[in-house]
Amino acid sequence: MLSATDTIWLWIILCVPLLTVCGMYFKCSKNLQKVKRELEEKIKEGQKNLEEEIQSRFDGILGSMEDGIIITDDKKVIIYANKSIHKWFEVPEDIKGRKMEDVFGNSELKNILEQKEGGDYWESKDIEIKYPRYCYLHVERSVTKDKLGKVTGEVFVIHDQTRLFLLEKTRQEFIANVSHELRTPLTLIKGCVETLIDGAKDDPEAAERFLNTIKKHADRLNFLIDDLLTISKLESGQIQMNLQRLNLSNMVNEVIQDLSSKARDKGIKITNNIETGREIIADYERLKQVFYNLIDNAIKYGRINGNVWIDSKTDDKNNIVISVKDDGPGIPPEARERIFERFYRIDKARSREQGGTGLGLSIVKHIVQSHGGKVWVESRFGSGSTFLFTIPQDKKQIASSV
Repeated sequence: MLSATDTIWLWIILCVPLLTVCGMYFKCSKNLQKVKRELEEKIKEGQKNLEEEIQSRFDGILGSMEDGIIITDDKKVIIYANKSIHKWFEVPEDIKGRKMEDVFGNSELKNILEQKEGGDYWESKDIEIKYPRYCYLHVERSVTKDKLGKVTGEVFVIHDQTRLFLLEKTRQEFIANVSHELRTPLTLIKGCVETLIDGAKDDPEAAERFLNTIKKHADRLNFLIDDLLTISKLESGQIQMNLQRLNLSNMVNEVIQDLSSKARDKGIKITNNIETGREIIADYERLKQVFYNLIDNAIKYGRINGNVWIDSKTDDKNNIVISVKDDGPGIPPEARERIFERFYRIDKARSREQGGTGLGLSIVKHIVQSHGGKVWVESRFGSGSTFLFTIPQDKKQIASSV
């Protein structure tokens, strides 16, 4: 039999290792829990970093797209919109989390907000927007669904087709205008020829009158074709500017001399106020064409026994600013923005009677722009008009625009 003392010592001998093992177990368990927590935190941090990286790349790709992108949930709440959307529609940056109708409330854009047409989701449509800027948009729509077919959101991809739309509109208007301008003189020429064939050729006075009409409208066709070729070359950049130093006053005097008979017929006095000896760097033939068109217009549409003044000055950017002013009836406000468009006429009947092609001011605009300058008109209806244009005298600026 073991004594009580031996029993106690035996229990001590047996329990100490057990306690040691238990202590080690609890210590290891605590360490394992700490390691587990650290791993969980690292996994969460990694997931967060991965999500941020994916979101950053997502924003980078969609944000750099020229097309507009809008992504919504099933309740039409915006969860993403790229930079193009903010730029086009002038909406704030913080539209995420807001409903579509709260952000795009104007009437034109409500087309985007329509959920269905005839019971089905539409896939694409064209929309004309007038505010905050005029634009013509093609919108493509994709509907996202879950496995059960329930709609979870929508993706709108918006293409800005304004430039193509305006180009097509301009092309159609151009063809219509050219067709009309060609048809009018051809119809008159054909009528005169038929009248001559029917017997008018036997009447010397009538024959001469009809032949003069044929010549007049044949010249008109020739001028129209020349102007069309000129403007085509200017717009396509096929005409190279031959820049040289010119005497501006002498050039204007040459144009005035060429148009002196027209001015005399209407009793119009043309005054060249450009100082003698003023020089300019420009293309001689093209700049002379600008003066010819502007002074010719001032004579055509100025008042009888009126005046035309030509002036020049240098602005603070070393541009020569040239003006051609008349004291005619002036230009209505609604026409000033369109006066440099091809074939645009304020008074169509009077313009055709005067024999113009409707391309003169458009040619002026393109020649001035080819020199790196700009052209505009100042006018008060009933108080005359002043056409102004600039020609830069910085050779680098001129060269970059040619």
